[in-house]
Amino acid sequence: MSEVFDNVCTPKPCLVGPEAGPELLNEHFGRRSAVRFLRDEKLGGMVAQLTAGDSVATVALRGAQVLRWSSGSTTDGLLWLSPDATLANDKPVRGGVPICWPWFGVHPTDTSAPSHGFARTASWCVASTAVSDDATCLSLQLSESAKKNAHLPDGAHVVFDVRLGRELKMSLTVVNTGVKPIHMTEALHTYLRVGDISTIRIRGLENKPFLDQLSERAGNSEPHTITFDGEVDRIYNNTAGVVNIDDPKLNRTLRVRKEGSQSTVIWNPWREKAERLGDIGPDGFREIVCVEAGNIGCDEVVVPVGGVHRLGTSISMHPLCSR
Repeated sequence: MSEVFDNVCTPKPCLVGPEAGPELLNEHFGRRSAVRFLRDEKLGGMVAQLTAGDSVATVALRGAQVLRWSSGSTTDGLLWLSPDATLANDKPVRGGVPICWPWFGVHPTDTSAPSHGFARTASWCVASTAVSDDATCLSLQLSESAKKNAHLPDGAHVVFDVRLGRELKMSLTVVNTGVKPIHMTEALHTYLRVGDISTIRIRGLENKPFLDQLSERAGNSEPHTITFDGEVDRIYNNTAGVVNIDDPKLNRTLRVRKEGSQSTVIWNPWREKAERLGDIGPDGFREIVCVEAGNIGCDEVVVPVGGVHRLGTSISMHPLCSR
């Protein structure tokens, strides 16, 4: 049994897709006040709203993307979402937790393929929902239309699970039902909301070598905690441990745990790149830090025939660490 997740993903029948509308989705999968499906008028698309105690999360059925998460007295939420976010077109949504699969970054051989794979813009359908005393769960899987994508690995059955409780737990499971191994890279591209990027520090990656994507230099490492005074884009390979984000402005520590992940991505665009990207908003970069669980580059995953791979991340909020 995993220390991060207490549910085991198995292939499930795909019953209802987002095109069915909220009435049918709620009829099959609604759970009183715990799970509700609706068309988000601001975002322009179908979402599932999950509630567990004082925690609330919003999950888009396009891209299986967790968009919002609030817990307790947090007013602005713990995830950052672009003020320009929309589900009304085919463009990726910046913010929340996009799924990068079945490749991270550019496609290894097809330059016309979308960056970070097709999963984050694909249609997903609802497989199941469940409610317990301490958690609300939602399970999604790639829709039949998404399975026709030319870049879907043969035999890949893909499930995304969200478990909302005192923590937000997410897992991406790939089952190989085909006749040859599946090679893939991946990430859960988590945008965490912070009070001010220039005041936070990240613990847990000290003395770990990383690839600096800005300079394309590998083998760097730092003996101290990570702080920010400019753009940062790093891939830490062979890192499976816990990462802590200390945020003095919001007086909290966000803790990120991982499962089935050997890569950790740390990213903030800073001002100039944020302006080029165009969907972050004035000074929005100050409220963002991405701490991503993944398997990238030399941490590529090979799922054998009949095998299962699960990438998971768990995020929790704690009082600011005094260290």
